[in-house]
Amino acid sequence: MKETISKELWDTLRVTSRKIETEMDPLERKRTGSYYTDLKLTDIMMQELISALDLNKKRICDYTFFEPCVGTGNFVFSYLKAVKPFVNQDEVLTLLDNIYVSDINESALKQYKSSLQVFALECWNIILDDKYFNEHIGTGLLIDVTAEKLEYIPLNRVFDKKIVKKGFDIVATNPPYKNLKAEKGHYSHEEDYEIDKKKYSSISKIVSKTFKYATVGVLNLYKLFVEEIIDRYANEDAFVSLLIPSSILSDKTCERLRTHILCDSSLLSVKVISEGSGYIDAQQALCTMLISKGDPIDTVRITKDYCKNPNEITCVQLKDILNENTGNSIITVSEREYETLRKLRTFPVVKNLDFIMNFRGELDLTAGKGFITSTQTEYPLIRGRNIGFYNLIDSAESDSVLSEFVESTKKKKYIDKERIICQQIANMNKERRVTFAYIPAGYVLGNSCNFISVGTNDYGLDIFALLGLFNSKCINWLFKLTSSNNHVNNYEIDSFPVPINSNLLCKISHKVQELLQSNNEKLIEEIEELSMKAYGLSEKEGENKMDFNTFVVEYLLAIRHMLPNLSEENANQILLGKLKIDVFLDGLDKFNVNVAKGITNKYISLNKGYLLNHTTFKLSDLDLEMIKSVPQGGSWKDIPMETVVKSKRLKRITETGGRTTLYGRIDYDKPSYTITTYFNRPGNGTYVHPMHERVLSVREAARFQTFPDNYYFFGNKTQLLKQVGNAVPTLLAYQIAREIKNKTGCSKSIDLFCGAGGMTAGFKAAGISSLLSNDIEESACTTLKINNPEIPVLCGDITAVETKDIIEKAALEGQADIICGGPPCQGFSMAGFRADDDPRNQLFREFVAIVKRVNPKVIVFENVEGLLSYQGGKTYREVHQLFSELGYNTEGRTLMANDYGVPQKRKRVIIICTRNDLSIMPGELFPSAITVEDERQVTARDTIVDLENVECSETAQYIDCEESDILQFFKGKISYEEYVLKKTPSPKGKSYMQSHMEEEFVQLTLDFV
Repeated sequence: MKETISKELWDTLRVTSRKIETEMDPLERKRTGSYYTDLKLTDIMMQELISALDLNKKRICDYTFFEPCVGTGNFVFSYLKAVKPFVNQDEVLTLLDNIYVSDINESALKQYKSSLQVFALECWNIILDDKYFNEHIGTGLLIDVTAEKLEYIPLNRVFDKKIVKKGFDIVATNPPYKNLKAEKGHYSHEEDYEIDKKKYSSISKIVSKTFKYATVGVLNLYKLFVEEIIDRYANEDAFVSLLIPSSILSDKTCERLRTHILCDSSLLSVKVISEGSGYIDAQQALCTMLISKGDPIDTVRITKDYCKNPNEITCVQLKDILNENTGNSIITVSEREYETLRKLRTFPVVKNLDFIMNFRGELDLTAGKGFITSTQTEYPLIRGRNIGFYNLIDSAESDSVLSEFVESTKKKKYIDKERIICQQIANMNKERRVTFAYIPAGYVLGNSCNFISVGTNDYGLDIFALLGLFNSKCINWLFKLTSSNNHVNNYEIDSFPVPINSNLLCKISHKVQELLQSNNEKLIEEIEELSMKAYGLSEKEGENKMDFNTFVVEYLLAIRHMLPNLSEENANQILLGKLKIDVFLDGLDKFNVNVAKGITNKYISLNKGYLLNHTTFKLSDLDLEMIKSVPQGGSWKDIPMETVVKSKRLKRITETGGRTTLYGRIDYDKPSYTITTYFNRPGNGTYVHPMHERVLSVREAARFQTFPDNYYFFGNKTQLLKQVGNAVPTLLAYQIAREIKNKTGCSKSIDLFCGAGGMTAGFKAAGISSLLSNDIEESACTTLKINNPEIPVLCGDITAVETKDIIEKAALEGQADIICGGPPCQGFSMAGFRADDDPRNQLFREFVAIVKRVNPKVIVFENVEGLLSYQGGKTYREVHQLFSELGYNTEGRTLMANDYGVPQKRKRVIIICTRNDLSIMPGELFPSAITVEDERQVTARDTIVDLENVECSETAQYIDCEESDILQFFKGKISYEEYVLKKTPSPKGKSYMQSHMEEEFVQLTLDFV
């Protein structure tokens, strides 16, 4: 059996399927509602479906698969491609025997049959005969709209009743999109219109007897198929994958069907495919839906624009979707926007407030045209096109309405009142869809307008306050989320929230009246800000503005050492995405350009609420097959032999033995093992996510190294691996630095071999400032500088004379009292090849040379555990000897990072040296372990569980969850010191707080005595 499907075969399938579908008679396509779906999209959908199956409970070949609108078979072929790695040769016949398809298009079915024969022969050397196709291909289902005799066609008329009775395990399709309504303007001949009108009327009567959810509004084949698939084709534990118009997400006529999907099944994911995507040959915005009919799931994964941002996924709670005011619309926004939605939903809506009247304009402009006159009367006529933002738009057209109409209309009482009005038609592509204007009493509104009138109430809400509120950006945003056409319907206005208890209503009303009288546009911003606060989107006066201003100031502080002339206004514009940083970078060298762009990207991302560097690495099909067998805490020993034999390396490990951490999956309930520079490869350690079939993201690995979440890593994927894997855990560095600072008073360091700045960041948090940081790796230096812009960073080779001279000058002029660093460890590592002639093994001599020239009070030297045994311990002893000869007391210890609140079993050799003229011995400067008991160890769960349902992407965002101490540390809610104090053991097992309070009590007692 071939491992993969050949490119030639796949290209042939794509070409032939597109040819058959697109060369179909245009009239026939229109009548049947057919359109072509590219294999790229069906691949995406089928891969997602397979990942949702539990292959431990049931073999993939035993799942029955049905494609009811198969066309040329792209869903089938993508399904076969997706399952191929999981199917053995002896299971292929079972797999194929469980695949059923149906369609009304005979030419498409003929091509499907031919393509499947070629596919089966090339991939599995299996010949499919006519008997197979006779049993597995069915004719059209539901209703054949092209047939002379219209009737409902159930599944049991097309396939064996045994199959139908059980239902299918998997149903995947793109059902035809066809409105079952005859629109006269679409016909050239009256007789064709009458024929179709009669046909669609007959179909409506047929489906009304069979369908419950898809019959609201204009009938459409796709809606009928969705209900039919979910309720009659799919069995009770089935998975359903659909490609359907995105109008199902919010359209009012889809509410019953949408609610049925949400409440009677589990909607796993939604991907919105924008119009003109190229995935289909129709100008139609679509969405994919993956539905499970088995165990209920309360979270839906939503991708709001799969074509532009496939990894920008929001995990939405079902309770946040189900909302009667929106018709249970599936709103495709980010997690942050859902937070805004939740706030807005706390307010009552228009339809629940009986003193607010919301209606359409009183005059039908067509039926009532006899009441319209160009002669001026006391009742001016307002049309939708006359409505502006707060005010009416001046128009040369000035029709009026005869008083006879006003006296006869049931809405006369509203004509006699002041109102606010909006257009009934507003193009979907407009940025501002909802614009209300004020009109005094005496105006007549055409039916192209909507109006609101406010009666007496106990809340102090008048027409002017409501005008300000409903012209706010958040109401316009809210409307656009659920609007699926060019109309502004009264039922949509009925769902607008009203903050009736806000103490700002009077203030908004006064500002709006001032605006209407003066036309001072500056007041619009004030009204907008007041409205946002009334809706609870600003906790208190000026808070949002102050927060953003503070943010701008922080950004300016970070970048002004390079761009001293950057104004606050320009910084503001950059962070809001309205101005590019590039225009300010002239004259900077490459390094500083990258730093400036990195700082900017960091702050823009933080301002948008993005999680920095939460990106992962693509795995091969074989890697994925390997890790699927590995449980939490498991390793290569759990991989079955049928997978082992596919890898020479695995076979060798199995035969000769290997480290038990290879191909390991992290155990949620324990610290991780060492994060190295190869955490992108499952076979090099324990890097597989506890729950997902992937390795750690860069951010997750950085957390195990205890970098705070606002620490931004710059570079390509290889560089990011090195920066994170080579780092000293910042929390470990902090505790070493804290002891040094507290006991020696030393506060200025030179950081050599600094990498991305793990040790530098820890020392900085303890109050030790770096006079200069040096490394040869430019991307690592860039990362350090982005996050520590105040630190001078020298990117250069420490073996070069000019580099050593710059370091010496900075140290002597700044009076450095500490030199710290860890020379490259590859030559010392027990995991690698120990080359005696590796020049990196001599770099510690350069470190010693700098110490000799600077003569600091304290030295901190960090390296891998392999240093202890390299050359039989000779190198380790030589390090001590060299420092001793320079006049230092030395002591080395092997520290286990997880004893210091770090969620990682990482051993590191730390050598601390103190100058002989100091009264402090190096042993006094080692920190005490703070998490030695098993129950105090910080686990992987503590560290990354909040990211479990956050899709890896550059625009990933946090979701709400309970936060452990270390998560609070990562998110900046507690400091290094607060985190360490929380972890510090107390006498006799007492908590730190208990112990601290008892000490205070004892001291108070002594003071009293």
